[in-house]
Amino acid sequence: MKVNLNKSVVGLDGQEIQQTNLGQILANNLASGSNPNHQKITYWAVKLYDGEQLDLDPSDGLIFEELVNNSNLTNLVKTRIIESIER
Repeated sequence: MKVNLNKSVVGLDGQEIQQTNLGQILANNLASGSNPNHQKITYWAVKLYDGEQLDLDPSDGLIFEELVNNSNLTNLVKTRIIESIER
């Protein structure tokens, strides 16, 4: 599973929202949370913040999707993140 979030958030009107970055939004959210997998999640957060792609095995992919779905991010941002996952 590949996750590349180095892109702007696309709004409901289909236009990019200026000065936004999905990876940085999620990275900040992951870094501010508390989770038993904190080392792995912090590693992911740093990579996402730096614009790098995540290459996840199936078990990590499930953890990643669960983190996104259970986060306090807006529904729009969650949807755009999930849409960006290459399976």
